[in-house]
Amino acid sequence: MAKTSASRGDARLNSLARGIEGAQAELLARRMQYLAALDESEIKHWPEIIRVARAADIGKETLCRELSCAWSTVLRWEAGHTVPGPNARRGIKARLMELLQARAMSLAPEKARARLGASVATTG
Repeated sequence: MAKTSASRGDARLNSLARGIEGAQAELLARRMQYLAALDESEIKHWPEIIRVARAADIGKETLCRELSCAWSTVLRWEAGHTVPGPNARRGIKARLMELLQARAMSLAPEKARARLGASVATTG
C-alpha cells in the first residue's frame, strides 16, 4: 500500500516537473518571438533587446563572452546610455537569438523544436 502511494507521488512529481519544463520552453519561445519582432535598427528598442536576453537567464559571463564585451557595456546598453553601432546591433541580435534557441533546446528538446519551428515560421 505504501509503495503504491509512493509511486503515485513520484508520478505526480514527474508530471509537475514536465509541466514546469514545458512552461519554461513556452515562455522562452514567446521571448524569442518578441526578440525577433524588435527592430534592432531602432535605438529605442536596444535596451529591451538586452532585457529579453537577460530575462531568459542568459548569464553575465555568457553574454560577455558571446558578445565580446565587458559587463559594464551590457549594463549601459540595457540602461539605454549607449548602443552598439548599426552593423554590430544586427550581429548581436542574431547571436542572442542563437543563444535563446540553444537554451530552448536544452530545456525540453522535443517540445522546444516544435515551438522553435513555429516561432521562426511566424517571425521569419
